[in-house]
Amino acid sequence: MYRDDQKKFDIRLIERNLAEGIITYEEYEEYLKNLPDVSSNIDEEYIFSLDKEKLTEKIKTEPEEDI
Repeated sequence: MYRDDQKKFDIRLIERNLAEGIITYEEYEEYLKNLPDVSSNIDEEYIFSLDKEKLTEKIKTEPEEDI
């Protein structure tokens, strides 16, 4: 179906491809496991948090800056 096998792992389509059986969860996990580690490329200015509650609380408690 795909000319380029990597396209079936496109982040915009992954849920659909899993649901339609185009790829299996095991194939997806293997794909993720084989991605190169590019964490050294991160800009230290940005902080990523997967904990939405803490992030939401931080946003609520920080005063807005005037631009």
